[in-house]
Amino acid sequence: MTRLKGPSFSLPHNFAKETLRKTFGAAIRRERTARRISQDELAKRCGLHPRTIAKIEAGELGIRPDTLDRIQRGIGCALENGAIEKPKVKGKEQRL
Repeated sequence: MTRLKGPSFSLPHNFAKETLRKTFGAAIRRERTARRISQDELAKRCGLHPRTIAKIEAGELGIRPDTLDRIQRGIGCALENGAIEKPKVKGKEQRL
């Protein structure tokens, strides 16, 4: 008796992860370019290689929480509820 191979259950999960990485990368790029920060400058501020920044923005790399913190501080924004927002202090924008 031959068993048929069923569809891969990891496909939707991988697709969702890839979509999330690309969406997040696009948000990072949008905020970085809005502040007129180059990838090289952001990399220096974060202590990362410029190619790593490029891969994150292209959605090719996942991102660890500590790296996310470094990027947020480098750009001067915070990621909340799936959207990038500027950090606020007592109702005013915080300047970094």
